[in-house]
Amino acid sequence: MARRNGSGTSRRTTMQSQWPLGAVWRQVRRTLMGQPGMALLLVLVTVLVGGGLGLAEANMRQSAFDYQSRLTASGQYVLKASARTETGEGLLSAAACAGLNWVPGVKTATGFASGVATYLSATIAKAPGEYMSVQHVVGDFAPMLDPSFASRFDDGVYIDAALAGRIGIAEGMRIGLTTSGTGGEASTRTVTAHLLDMSARKFNESQVLYAAGPTTGTVGECLVEFEPGAYSDDSRKMVAAALDDGRTIVSITPFLAGDTNAVPPLEQYRGRISRWFWLASGLVCFLALFMPLVFRRHEFALYRSVGAGANPTALIHAISGALILLVGHVAGFLWMILIFAWTHRSLPDMIGTLAMTAGASFCVALALTTIGCMALARGNMASFIQKRL
Repeated sequence: MARRNGSGTSRRTTMQSQWPLGAVWRQVRRTLMGQPGMALLLVLVTVLVGGGLGLAEANMRQSAFDYQSRLTASGQYVLKASARTETGEGLLSAAACAGLNWVPGVKTATGFASGVATYLSATIAKAPGEYMSVQHVVGDFAPMLDPSFASRFDDGVYIDAALAGRIGIAEGMRIGLTTSGTGGEASTRTVTAHLLDMSARKFNESQVLYAAGPTTGTVGECLVEFEPGAYSDDSRKMVAAALDDGRTIVSITPFLAGDTNAVPPLEQYRGRISRWFWLASGLVCFLALFMPLVFRRHEFALYRSVGAGANPTALIHAISGALILLVGHVAGFLWMILIFAWTHRSLPDMIGTLAMTAGASFCVALALTTIGCMALARGNMASFIQKRL
């Protein structure tokens, strides 16, 4: 009896020694090629699940960022400080307003001169029938007038692009500008025209030309724009403290009308349900891959009956599943990028983050599939074979 057990052990050891890593790879290829239709179907399911959920996440991300960009361009992070006399003269220090540009967290600050004497009637020699006015501003005013414009300080005048196009003025053109004050005195000078798209913050609603003024005297309004991450409830206090001279009551209001208690789009995006799509994708891909294996337990029994151990048997099916998941997730990611580019006419802003999401889905599905294969390979194969017989 002992001899028979020893012979059986020797025979089993000899058979298991015939399963080196090369044999495992051959069996992986045979497993995939033996059922090409099922393998292709599983790849297709992985592509649709991973790519579809990834596309939904990319669309939600892009919508949130686009909405945030529109709000930022409209002036969501802009505060308006104002203080005037009964006659409309400004009471805010022009130097203090311009100095806010060097405060950490402030993107740009602009002061607008106010009062009857500060608005100068203007005409342009190229368009004598157009009646305009010139308003002097201080600080970094170009990005305030046009959020897409970079900072620029010079002696030119800034005009809305739509108005400039209507009267035939191009960027950098030298134009003759005639201005007249309240006293009736007129002066003509040649200045450089700079074009801005002032429609985002409604500075294009009147035919006003903006020119840089001296940082002396006073202004009636001071617009302060903060970086999105620096805007908080303390921003209002900071602006009021910087402009308050102890004698003037400064009114601080949001530039953009709306619900001040509304949650910003980026905050809403951080609490989105789609942040768990990578987990849902991994679970669905695992179930799609694992359920057919439950009904193919005879393959596990067959490998065990010809001498393969539990580990080689589990490794064969785990590697097969890993290849299917890898091809499916890569194809799904590329499909998602193509669909997004076709619908939005541009690539996603954060391709790396979307790739990491697809990678997380792949890792979840692979880990669960490996655990499932190990559980199936270590089942009671003898009892399963006996039932089949």
